[in-house]
Amino acid sequence: PADNVRMAQLATDAAGNVNIAGTTAEFTKQALERKTRSKFQKARPLMIADGTKTWASDNSTVTITNNQSFTHPNNSKLKFNSTTAAPTSASARMRCTSLTKFYLEDTVTVAIYCANWPASGTSIEIGFSSDGFVTKSFKYTFSGIAAMNWVRPGIVYFTISTAEDGTATFGGISANAWTSVGGQVATDQMNSVQVAFNSLNTYTLQVLGVWTNKKSTGKILMGFDDGLASQYTEGFAYMQSKGIRGTIALPHELIGTAGYCTQAQLDEIYAAGWDFVGHSSSHPVLTSINIEAALNEVRKNKYYCDGRYPRGADCMVYPENTYNANVTAECRKAGWRYMRAASRRFMSVDAFGIDNADAIGSQTLSAMTLQQIKDIILSAANSGQVLWLYGHNILSANNPAGLGGAAPTSPTTDYYRDDFRAIIDYIATLKSQGLVEDVTWSELQAHLDGPMQVYQ
Repeated sequence: PADNVRMAQLATDAAGNVNIAGTTAEFTKQALERKTRSKFQKARPLMIADGTKTWASDNSTVTITNNQSFTHPNNSKLKFNSTTAAPTSASARMRCTSLTKFYLEDTVTVAIYCANWPASGTSIEIGFSSDGFVTKSFKYTFSGIAAMNWVRPGIVYFTISTAEDGTATFGGISANAWTSVGGQVATDQMNSVQVAFNSLNTYTLQVLGVWTNKKSTGKILMGFDDGLASQYTEGFAYMQSKGIRGTIALPHELIGTAGYCTQAQLDEIYAAGWDFVGHSSSHPVLTSINIEAALNEVRKNKYYCDGRYPRGADCMVYPENTYNANVTAECRKAGWRYMRAASRRFMSVDAFGIDNADAIGSQTLSAMTLQQIKDIILSAANSGQVLWLYGHNILSANNPAGLGGAAPTSPTTDYYRDDFRAIIDYIATLKSQGLVEDVTWSELQAHLDGPMQVYQ
């Protein structure tokens, strides 16, 4: 109760009026930490095997070094006991057998680090067995177009539902199912784990761990870039009717210009519980201007967001999703703590926080069909992960090819009204079924600002 009184005091002016724009950072942090902690809290995962276990090569197809200390290069808080694996064959396998017997929970994850993943043509397989892979096994292969949706330089968290049955694509990955050998099923008590690498024989990888966990509720962060007028007329209006909130990346010097939201519209959006994150002052490609100009762009934007829309004002979205080490350094110098990039992937924030705060993952609507986006949303629901989904201009016209037809191509940043509304309807339906929650950036941020949970 005392906290509630304090939050009410912080959110109102002397006359008792709600003062959204003046809400302090203290209110933001206090309120959102309490509001979101339960949303993101997840039971401690069961670590099946990491580098402290004895991994062995199967048929001498992997050169292995166990029990290596590994610190993530982009986040010193993330530390693992890893196993260095250098496949020597196009079909390579490493196993850890005779483990303490364990049961699989709702999801299974294998975390693998590679400095430079290949673009395509590879796959990763995770397998479990109750008899050391002598006669029984239960395996899943991340294949198809996995490189487009999961694999990127750095740590990749391959997470899959133990109930995946191959009836639908999983986050854009070809529709696979668990393969059972010898009658092995997910509910059996296991004693062994295997990781197989296909066509990765020219790479050195760090296997950071394999674990299983109860699935938390998937989180959908629905966002827009640029603050375009249609994000108010089409996006905000429809999402409000469905009870779905959003997050907008805002280049503030474009407010009120042709094709962009007015200040009054943005104030209304913010007062409705939406968040604004940074997007530079005038939306230049930051890598194409000099360092001093880039710093000025992101610094002015930070000052504006802190003063007008403080909720969520610690995250900056790179304009055109283009950045380099110098741009990132200038963003940090300006006070931005998190930066979003456009790599198509999920955020495994429940267990690990953000592995790379300089390039937070996200998924664009651009050039994606309705079904592809629905598959990716369902993937977040199935695996209990966070998906930052964002668009740009929402057209007032429906898809001329019919609902779910090809996405616009000129420009690709447009999206048809009926397809967009179908996406929001789908999120709302999954939300009503308890399969996903809609979150804003500040709710996610409140979780990230809490104690970092690192499991070893």
